[in-house]
Amino acid sequence: MAHILVIEDDDSYREMLRTSLEERGHKITEARDGQEGLKRFVADKFDLVITDIIMPIKDGIETILALRRIDATTRIIAISGGGHLIPAFNCIQIAKGLGVQEALEKPFSMDTLAACIEARLA
Repeated sequence: MAHILVIEDDDSYREMLRTSLEERGHKITEARDGQEGLKRFVADKFDLVITDIIMPIKDGIETILALRRIDATTRIIAISGGGHLIPAFNCIQIAKGLGVQEALEKPFSMDTLAACIEARLA
């Protein structure tokens, strides 16, 4: 199926995404933050990027902007549960304003994410 870069700082959430997406036939590369994600992005070719918004070192907003500078056609799905001071809804709205193809508020079902992925890859 697709080669997907998953950028997520929460180890258990990243593992859950990887496991579920691999079960659906996708090849997954993982990164713990935006900085690591960008290094992996320039080192390989991906069909799609899934990135969290609230992360340490380089957050999802910075990551999305950098991905767009590297390749404006990159298909991106943003995910967020919000942060201590920023509600998830605000993070999602900001990501949509940056032109991501999909933005999902945590928690979401894996069926919902799978449908978003299929729509973006179609």
